[in-house]
Amino acid sequence: MHAAYQQALLDAAADAVIGCDLDGRVRSWNPAAERLLLWQAVDAIGRCSDELFTPDPSSRLDEVRRAVASGETVRRDCWLKRRDGSVVEVVLHAAAV
Repeated sequence: MHAAYQQALLDAAADAVIGCDLDGRVRSWNPAAERLLLWQAVDAIGRCSDELFTPDPSSRLDEVRRAVASGETVRRDCWLKRRDGSVVEVVLHAAAV
């Protein structure tokens, strides 16, 4: 797929889509993620995902990264912290791309 087409799909998605590398660094952040977590993409990209939105151990993002690295697809209910400190319950889906 053409990169511009892929970006248009992500930008149009109603769900927050956050791309992270296996070290947990944010590599992509769509407009729905901006609306949900109150971080602009320019502020989120390059940061550690744990720093941005893990308020408690329920997310266990280190476990998610290990599972994805081994080829698993993960679905987990968790709470994420927004930039303003409020929390939101989400269903996290993670898979290697």
